[in-house]
Amino acid sequence: MAASPEEYWNKEDAQDVALEVAEFLRVNLDIAAIERDLTARSQVDATTLGEVTDWFAAVDAESPKPYGMQFPDGTDFDWSVPMERLRQLVAGLTNPEQLEELEIALRISFMGDPAFSRMLMALAPDHPLRAKLERKLVEKLGLLGDDQAMEVWAGLRGEIDPSRPYSLAIEPTVVAPGFFDLGDAATARGKIAYYLACVQPLRIRKSFDRGVTDVPAGHTGIMTILCWKEHPSTRTSKRKAAVQIEPTSGGSAILAVHRIGAETDRSARAAPKPRRGGPRRSRQPARKKRTRH
Repeated sequence: MAASPEEYWNKEDAQDVALEVAEFLRVNLDIAAIERDLTARSQVDATTLGEVTDWFAAVDAESPKPYGMQFPDGTDFDWSVPMERLRQLVAGLTNPEQLEELEIALRISFMGDPAFSRMLMALAPDHPLRAKLERKLVEKLGLLGDDQAMEVWAGLRGEIDPSRPYSLAIEPTVVAPGFFDLGDAATARGKIAYYLACVQPLRIRKSFDRGVTDVPAGHTGIMTILCWKEHPSTRTSKRKAAVQIEPTSGGSAILAVHRIGAETDRSARAAPKPRRGGPRRSRQPARKKRTRH
C-alpha cells in the first residue's frame, strides 16, 4: 500500500532532521576524548586500591581503637561493616574488563567512595593514616591536567555553597575559611587530597553530630581517584545529589542517594505544549510537498 502524501512528507522530514543531527555531532563532538574517557572508566588500578584498603584494614587491629562514632539511636559505628564492603568491592574489580563501564562507575561512586568517607568520618582527626592517604591521592592527582585539576577542585568547593539544596557548613575548627579560595592548578591537587582525606569527612561528621544527615554527594571521591590509571576520567554527574546517612541497629549506616534537579525544579519547568494535529511542516522554507506516482 502506497504511503499518503502526508506520511511520505513526515518520513522525509525525519530523515532530514536525523542527517542534520548526525552532521552536528560529527563536527562538535570530540570522539577521541570520548574514547579515552570510556577507556578510563573500564580501567582500575587494582594494585593501589588493594594497598590502600589494607591500610584501612590495619586500623582495626590497633589498640585502643583509633576510631569511634555514635549514631543518634545510640548504636556505635562498626568499622568492619564498610571494611568488608570495600573488600568485596575490590575483589569484584580485580578483572574490570569483564564489567560494563557503567557498572564499574556505579560500584566505585556509590559503594567505594562512601565506604572510605564513612571510615574517615569515624577515624581520629590526627591519625597518621590521613597523611598517608593524602600523599597517595596527590600522587594520583598528578595524572590530571591543570584544567582537570581545577575542574575537580571547583566541584568540591561547591559543597560549601549555601545556595545549593544540600551543602556543608564551613567549620573553622576543621580548616580555615581561606582554604576554600579557588587558587590555581599549582595548589589545586594538594587541596583536593587534603580535603578528601581530612576536611570533608570531618565536616560531614560535625554535621552528623548536629543531626544533619543530608550531605552533598556526586563529586569525585577517594576510591574514584585511587582507581585512576594512565588516562583518568573526571566526569561526574551533572545533576546534584545528596546522601542521607541512616544508622541501623547493627552500627552500620545506609546511604540513600537523592537526586536533585540540576538548575531548576522540575515542577517549575513549563509543561511541553501538545503537538497539534496535521502533517508536520518542513523546517526549510518554500519547500513543496512531493507525492509518489
